[in-house]
Amino acid sequence: MMPSRTATLWVLLLLLVIAVPAAAQLDMYAATHPFALPTATTTRLVGMGGFSSCIPDAGFANPAFAGALTDESAVLRGSVTSFDGGLRLNSQQASFAMPLQSNRQGVQISFFHLGSNDAPFAGFGTPAQLSMCEDDISLHYGRRLTDHWLAGVAVSPLFHNSMGVVVPGAPDPLAHLKSKADWGCRIGTVYELGDRGWIGAVYDRYDESVTGSGAVFGATPVDATSHSEEIVVGVAYRVTDRVLAAVEWQQLSMHLGAVENAEAGVRVGCEARLGDSLALRVGSNQGGLSAGVGWNQDGWSVNYAYVQDWNENIFGATYGGSDTHSFEATYTW
Repeated sequence: MMPSRTATLWVLLLLLVIAVPAAAQLDMYAATHPFALPTATTTRLVGMGGFSSCIPDAGFANPAFAGALTDESAVLRGSVTSFDGGLRLNSQQASFAMPLQSNRQGVQISFFHLGSNDAPFAGFGTPAQLSMCEDDISLHYGRRLTDHWLAGVAVSPLFHNSMGVVVPGAPDPLAHLKSKADWGCRIGTVYELGDRGWIGAVYDRYDESVTGSGAVFGATPVDATSHSEEIVVGVAYRVTDRVLAAVEWQQLSMHLGAVENAEAGVRVGCEARLGDSLALRVGSNQGGLSAGVGWNQDGWSVNYAYVQDWNENIFGATYGGSDTHSFEATYTW
C-alpha cells in the first residue's frame, strides 16, 4: 500500500445517520481513505485478501520492495465499488517503477484518483446528495541493506481530499469538507526468506489539515488537524513451488480533536499457479471475501479481483452491502 493518511473512523456510521456537533462532523472527511491510495495495493494482492506488506508485485505498497527491482514496469489499475444503497466509488491508478541499480535500489511513482457519484444521503435530516473525491501522488524509494534485508521510504507530495453534501437546487452546500497532508511518510522493511518467502512491515504516519464549511458548521469554517497512523506486519511463504500463502495483521489509529479511534484486523489468502501463465487467488480482507484470477505472458500481466463488502464498517449501515471489481494491466521490460 502506498503512503497513507489512513484515518478510518469506526464511529463514521453514526456520523452518516445522525446530526452531530460540527467539530465531530469533520471526521467524515476521511471516508474515502480506506478505498483510496492510502490503503491501495495491486489487483493481484486484492484477490488474495488485500496484502500490502509482504508480497512483491508491480505497483507494490511497501516501499522496501523498490530495493529489489530488476526491471522497469508500468501498471494501470481501475476499480469500482457499488453499494446496494446507491453509492458508487470509482478509482484509477497508474504506477511506474524502475531500478536505479539492479537488485540494489529503485524508485516507484504512483498517481491515484477516486471519485463518487451523487449518492442519496439523509444524514442531516433532509434529502440530500453525497459526493467524494480524492487525488494523490506517491513517491517510493527502496534499497537493499544486506543479502536478506530491504528498507524503503515513501511520501505523498500531493494529496487532496474532499466531501460534499448538498440539497439539489440549494444555493449553498449543507457540508463541504476538504483536507490536505501537512507532513508525514511511510517507511517499510522486508526480510527475504531465501527464495521461498518474505516477512514485511510498514509504518505510516501523517498529519492532515481539515476544513469544514457549510450550513451544518455555521457561518465560520471549522479547522482541525488529524493525526493518523498505520502499522502492518505480514508473512508470505511458498508452501510449494506453485502455492503461495500469506497472513497479515493491520492496525489503524486516528486522533482528531477529542475523537480517538483504533482498530486491528487480519488478512489471509493464497495464490495457486496452474501452469506457467494462469493463477487463481482467494482470501479474506478482515472478513470480506475476495477472489481473483491472473494471466501473464511475454512481459504482460492482466489481473481481475472481486471483493464482497469491502470496508463494510464504513458505509454498511447507511448504504448496505457492496461489490468491488478491480482490473489491472501491467507491462514489465
